[in-house]
Amino acid sequence: DEKSNISVKLMDFGLIKAADVSRQLTHSGAFMGTPAYSAPEQFLDTSNVNYKADLYSLGVTMYELWTGVRPFSGSKNEIRRQHLDIKPIPVSQKRKDTPPALNNLILSLLEKKASKRPDSAKAVIDILSEIVGESFCPHCGTITSTQEKGICPVCAYILPSFSIGKTLNN
Repeated sequence: DEKSNISVKLMDFGLIKAADVSRQLTHSGAFMGTPAYSAPEQFLDTSNVNYKADLYSLGVTMYELWTGVRPFSGSKNEIRRQHLDIKPIPVSQKRKDTPPALNNLILSLLEKKASKRPDSAKAVIDILSEIVGESFCPHCGTITSTQEKGICPVCAYILPSFSIGKTLNN
């Protein structure tokens, strides 16, 4: 129902930190992650991996949720090569009912160069809010229709304005 308090949490138990911090589980520069969801930079120079790798992983997850398949498949080495060198098939080719803005968002999250991905998770939330026709208040968590944009009706937080055309259309 529209007033339920549903929360979604994404977890990856592929990596676990040891309770005994005196034990070193990996060495500097070692690959860490689940290959199918790892950003290209995670396969190359792990010293420069930042939050943009998480956005890439989110793109893989969204691709899989929307199409039912991951953008890349095969052995670990094949998946690595595809993450590094192959552009994914657009989700709009896998599902014809894909809104153009959603297709553009997922493809932007799956950009090979981290600098070409969205600037932040907040930017992704704003784009998704536009796609579904709702606005998310980052202050109190209220979801409102985009017609109520401007001020959150619950906490009076000033909501950011946003335009998909300026962000996703090249």
